[in-house]
Order: sequence, then structure tokens, then C-alpha cells
Amino acid sequence: MVAVSEGHGLYVTCSQEKWDKTKGILARILTTCPEKGKDWKLDRKTLEKDRGFLIHISRTFPMMVPYLRRIHHTLESWRLGRDDEGWKYNATDWMQYLDRLEAAFDASNKEDRKKWKDWKAKAVWDNQDSSAPATILTVQGLEADVRALSDLFEKETPQVRLVRALMRAMY
Repeated sequence: MVAVSEGHGLYVTCSQEKWDKTKGILARILTTCPEKGKDWKLDRKTLEKDRGFLIHISRTFPMMVPYLRRIHHTLESWRLGRDDEGWKYNATDWMQYLDRLEAAFDASNKEDRKKWKDWKAKAVWDNQDSSAPATILTVQGLEADVRALSDLFEKETPQVRLVRALMRAMY
């Protein structure tokens, strides 16, 4: 939505309905947060839908964007080659990860070599979208980011964001 304030400039905002929906999404995510030290799992499909709506709202409120990163990382955390915060391993870390896994197999044993090849093939197959789990473990820092987003949306009415200020040039 666009709002014009005479003498001030052009503003953008969202409807009260979208504002309330955003607040509801953030509150729902936070209510599932367990006590410290316990695993926090979320329904993947619900979080995907929520992320889509939050991205839509971030077009109006771009200050949200940095806080969406851990939601993205949580949704991808089930894939191979990710650290505790959800970042993909770089090439060096990935090779070290595979070397550690391969070291668990006895290379001189023919049966273990076959198990290693089977595991690699299965790992690649299991890393496809079609095999994504129904619930996913959250990444470190997700709670802090969702709380920060909640703080941005703590007001009862939608905020307005200045897009273009009224300027007068005088000579």
C-alpha cells in the first residue's frame, strides 16, 4: 500500500490483515521453541509457507531481510554438507567431511568399499527435495532472529516506511 503525506513525502505500508498475519507467524514459531538445550523441530511445509509470506512482507519492510537468513538455513539444514548454523561447507570442508566418513570404512575390505560406494549413492539420492523430512531441526540462532523480527512487528498497527521525501530546491 502507498500512502502520501502532503508536505512530507511518499510512504509504503501493508494492510492491517497482513501485519497481523506476520505477527501471528512469528508468535507461532516462537511458541514451539523448547527450553534451552533441547532439540527444536519445526514442520517443514508450514515453515516453507511462512517463509514465503515473510519474504512477501520483506518487500515492503526490507529491514527484515537479514533476519530471514536463519529461516532459510533451517529449511535447508536437512541436506548433507551443512554446519550447525546451516551454512554450506566450502570445497575444503566438504572434502574433509567426506574423508572423515570414508575413514570409518576399511578401504582394504572389499565389503566395506562396497558399503562406502552404496552410502555415497544413497547420500546423493537422499539429498533430493523429494526425500525431505516432514520435520526439521532448527539451526543455531533461529530463536534470536525470530525474536528480532517480533520486535520489528511489536506495534499494533502497521508501520509506514518513507520511500521518497518531499524536497524543495531553492536558488
